[in-house]
Amino acid sequence: NSGLGFYDKDFCRVIKSTELLKENITRILMTRPGERVNDLTYGSRLQEYIFSNSSIAIEDILVEAKSSIERCEPRVSVNKIILEKNENETISISIYATEKATKNVIDLGVTL
Repeated sequence: NSGLGFYDKDFCRVIKSTELLKENITRILMTRPGERVNDLTYGSRLQEYIFSNSSIAIEDILVEAKSSIERCEPRVSVNKIILEKNENETISISIYATEKATKNVIDLGVTL
């Protein structure tokens, strides 16, 4: 399977389904609920959790990421998520998921 991918240097290109899923997962994590006009529940509170001044348990962040991905992207099931704080004060998130239709394993890294 393939489809259209957006936000490339050429703006629009044809990409494989695994790449579409990776793009979608990244979009889910980077979109705050309420930002998407026709679907106010789309997205994740991940950025809010990570950048809040209050103490939030890492487990809560991992649960939010997993539940957001599985709620907004039903074509995957999340196997594992790893959170790491980098030396340059950014947060790296490694996501390991399985594409339900093909059983392909997807690994994706997102930096906040």
